[in-house]
Amino acid sequence: MEGVKRGAWCVVREMNILELMGQLPWRTWESKEWWAHPDNYPRYVEMGARLKPRSILELGAFEGYGLIGFWMGAGAGVQRLDWVDNESYTPDSNAHCCANLAYAAQALHRPLPRSIHTLSKEGFVTNGRYDLIHVDGDHT
Repeated sequence: MEGVKRGAWCVVREMNILELMGQLPWRTWESKEWWAHPDNYPRYVEMGARLKPRSILELGAFEGYGLIGFWMGAGAGVQRLDWVDNESYTPDSNAHCCANLAYAAQALHRPLPRSIHTLSKEGFVTNGRYDLIHVDGDHT
């Protein structure tokens, strides 16, 4: 595909993950530096590119940064982006995650995959197996 490059940063259509994250409508982490470290979200993109999951589940999605990274790397073949987040860090983080995923879909020129999200694992009804499960829950 013309204009698409892959490498440690997995640039997609001349945009890397840190550029995309800097444009997201919900960025609670703006005042922190951890998100911009090359060992963080660029690695998620790289893992997505290597694993090519068609379905992703994240436990503790917060505002969707990890989901976006994995999806960006995995490409257009992703059919499901599901998550569980109890909103313990930020009220309405599930809504923020939805808005960030919608923004990423537009920026990446991809349709947004089907998604399910809930506030608790007890409320989560799965639709079978997942190719990638990322556990990024409570960090206390």
